[in-house]
Amino acid sequence: MTKKRKVLIGVIALVVILFVQNQIRSCSNKTNEDNLKKELTLKEAFVPNKKVYKISATQLQINGPLGDYLKIANSNAEFKFINTSKEFMDDDHIQKWELKVKCERLPKKLEWDIQNLNGNYTSLSLAIVDINGKPISGAEVECASGHDLIDKILTLKNGQEGWVTFNLSKGKAFEQDVLKGWKKFVVNSKIGFVNETISSEANEPVVSSSSDCDEFIAEYEEFVNSYVVILKKYKANPTDASIISEYTKMAAKAVTMKKDAANCNDPKYVTKLLKLNTKITNALSGI
Repeated sequence: MTKKRKVLIGVIALVVILFVQNQIRSCSNKTNEDNLKKELTLKEAFVPNKKVYKISATQLQINGPLGDYLKIANSNAEFKFINTSKEFMDDDHIQKWELKVKCERLPKKLEWDIQNLNGNYTSLSLAIVDINGKPISGAEVECASGHDLIDKILTLKNGQEGWVTFNLSKGKAFEQDVLKGWKKFVVNSKIGFVNETISSEANEPVVSSSSDCDEFIAEYEEFVNSYVVILKKYKANPTDASIISEYTKMAAKAVTMKKDAANCNDPKYVTKLLKLNTKITNALSGI
């Protein structure tokens, strides 16, 4: 065999090897991508074996300042499973539950103008308790919307009834019996007023100044843009370990930013935050 022919055969062999390696890598990436999509589908389709938990109020009275105007109309209630989904601030797919409590308007006239109540700080919350009435750690459930509470419940007339919805995110996909042992609850209330700074000493959120919120919005916008870039990288190569590392760091930062966002509740800031969140939601939908 001539030297020229040997070189030609060697080149052809090298090309074949590189082609096979590329095919193997391509098949591996495709398999990983298919597995991730399959896992995502399974998590979104997950439904726990027990979808309803019966629970009852220990008392019809509502604790706190709204107890003079509302009471629980029916002590029996049910936590119902809604779905399993991954929200922007969640690290994984989380189970979403819902509980509706029927409330009755009491005869006492509301002593404040309805427009003076702050929907962000006026709310009802559930505290899950044991058979002795002691709160269970990590079992607090916030009211879905203080604005609905003000506009639809406190405006009822004496004797009229309305439903208050409590949302709960608890348990990851495939977990079972996440509400096991939840049998009793009490309802607490709090009131906040428009243009009022809530005292941090009372464990309430503090309304940030305009300059603080402007700075936060700018920082958050930068965060969102960086996050979208990472999502695009992930879409292009979901097996890249460096992307996972970047995402983990940003997810940790997101937790802190979520707390800061709660302090900027002026409508002009809320509107900006919603637009930025929509940008992330759109990016997530493309994965």
